[in-house]
Amino acid sequence: ATADIILDLALNVSNERRDDEAAALFRRAEEIIQKASTTRDRARLATYRGYEAANRGDFAKALEFARAAVSSWRAIVQQSASGGVGSDMAVQAELAMALNLEARMLRRGGDLISAYATAGEALLILNQVDGEPRWWKADVLETLGEISAARGQLSSAETFYTNALAIRKQTFGEGRGTLHIRTALGRA
Repeated sequence: ATADIILDLALNVSNERRDDEAAALFRRAEEIIQKASTTRDRARLATYRGYEAANRGDFAKALEFARAAVSSWRAIVQQSASGGVGSDMAVQAELAMALNLEARMLRRGGDLISAYATAGEALLILNQVDGEPRWWKADVLETLGEISAARGQLSSAETFYTNALAIRKQTFGEGRGTLHIRTALGRA
């Protein structure tokens, strides 16, 4: 529980671009996770470190963390499917979000085909799970919109952005999240 709290705090501090504080919090969380935590905690740490690296602008490192997270979450899903840890839709949703991070970093690196396939897999997973935050699907749709726009597929980009906007608006109302999507939609 302590590691989860520190991880969440570290990610929020990173999102505020307070890099030194975030790095210290991630180091503290990693110490706890390496000593006593589960494979899920390690997978979540990799995902969060990927977001942190992306926040710092180190997209190559973010891609490394995202790929490690995807690999870890896939192993956990496979264990779950074989009865090892029990069926858990939350694990599949976590895999989808790690895939979304990987897709974003692939797009940044210019690998648009792999990015599209990876984000598409994330969307397929989220369409099959229940109980996870609705805005996760909006994030994946936004990623697909970004990739489609970068590929010059503006009609597809518009569709993805419009669907992401509808979910964000229904979930949060008008605000920063919807403004961000509206801006991307306008650019596309």
